[in-house]
Amino acid sequence: MTNPYRLDMLRAMSESGAATLQSLVGRTGLTKATVFQHLVVLEGSGIVERGDPPAGVEPRTGPGRRPTYYRIKGEGVEDVRRMFALFLEGLSGRGTDLLPQGLSVRPRVADAAFRF
Repeated sequence: MTNPYRLDMLRAMSESGAATLQSLVGRTGLTKATVFQHLVVLEGSGIVERGDPPAGVEPRTGPGRRPTYYRIKGEGVEDVRRMFALFLEGLSGRGTDLLPQGLSVRPRVADAAFRF
């Protein structure tokens, strides 16, 4: 979870409710294949799921493939919020009780990942 691109992708999903592959490519500057691989990891970890467009976004109609929307799983939202709070505090020795059970983070890696 300390990969800065995955963290940025989670932040994008958190801010907008959901994101498409193309929107994440635009945000991160990575290739579609690379973003897709990161999404596979996030889905496999149970944090992200595929779903409907966020509220206010009309589903695409007409010819062509409809975009797939990725969002943070309902039960994963609180874990992601806790991780963001922990990272933003800089892991200065405080707040490690906010980590989801079983998750360990190396402070140096986390600090480097969250330079906004």
